Order: sequence, then structure tokens, then C-alpha cells
Amino acid sequence: DDVFSVVYQNRQMVDIIRTINNIFENIESELDLKAGIIHETEAIANLQDVIRSIDLTTVRLHDEKEARYVLMNEGIQDEILLNQRLEHDLRRLSATGFGEELYVEFQPQIDIVNNKVTGFETLTRWNHRELGLIPPPLIFSIAERNDFDIALSRWVLTETLKFIKKLDEVGLDDLIVSFNASITVIEQKGFVHNL
Repeated sequence: DDVFSVVYQNRQMVDIIRTINNIFENIESELDLKAGIIHETEAIANLQDVIRSIDLTTVRLHDEKEARYVLMNEGIQDEILLNQRLEHDLRRLSATGFGEELYVEFQPQIDIVNNKVTGFETLTRWNHRELGLIPPPLIFSIAERNDFDIALSRWVLTETLKFIKKLDEVGLDDLIVSFNASITVIEQKGFVHNL
């Protein structure tokens, strides 16, 4: 993956930030480099909490378009607990049916020159019954980390194929519908056959 962890011991936060800025300024690259800094806290009790914190930091960095780094040292315990709850709820949905709370939106892709819809992009949404809308990157990072990304991707693909069938039934068989799948799902034995 494109996420790396670095652990510093006995370093002041200001020194760590200075080091990160120095690295960013001296790397000649077109890459969008960002860093999440997780300060030692009582909320992090084990390696699993560290991994969850990295996932949360990645989501935060994704949301913060202009930020070069984000500090994860306040309120992290609440976010870890929330992440654990979402993990539990997504596991429940994987057993009972993702469609209870998840749904798929089909975002039109428009050719602005000809002012015509050329296709759709499949977007997975989770409207949690108590917490409201959950960010899509968080949904898939939880699913991938807990080995039910294949089941989730299969459900999204099934919903996508139902949508394609509806388009076909009304004579719109020339539209392209795109579907995102992780490498894990694509490399799964039988993926092409199942598709």
C-alpha cells in the first residue's frame, strides 16, 4: 500500500513536525505527500489500536485537502471507539445483509459537449441507523481490514448489475457503468467467472 508508519521514541512533537516538513521539502516528486501524527495516548493500548488510528488518520488526511499533516492527539479515544462500533455493525450487516443500511448510488457521468449522460459511477453509501452517513473510505478500510471486503464488493456488484439490467430493459444499453473493486477482490479466484 502507499501508507507507511514511522515510530519515534523520546522526540518532541515540534522536532517530529520539523523532520516531516524537511522531508516534504526535499523530495522532488509529483506525489501528494501527507503525514498523520499519532501522539502516544491512553487510547492506544495495543497494535490493533495503532492500526485503527492509522486508518482514522488516513480518512482525516483524505478529508483535509490542503493539509500536509494532521495531528491525532485529541479525541482519538472517541474515534477509536467509534471505529470499533462501526466494525461491529458492518460485521453484523455482512451476516444479515448489507442492504439493511447500505445502499448504492449511481452518479451520472455527463458529456458536457453533447449535454448527454454517457454512463454512471457506482458509489456505496452507509446511512447508519444511529450515526447517519458514514464516510465511504472508512467503510472500505474497515471491510478490508476485517476480511469481508469480498462480501461487500460482491453485494455492490450485484446491486450494480441489477441497475444495468434496468437500464437495458428501458433501452439504454449503450451506457457504461463503472464499479470500483479492490485488488484483493479482483485477484480472487473465480472473480471473472462470478462476474
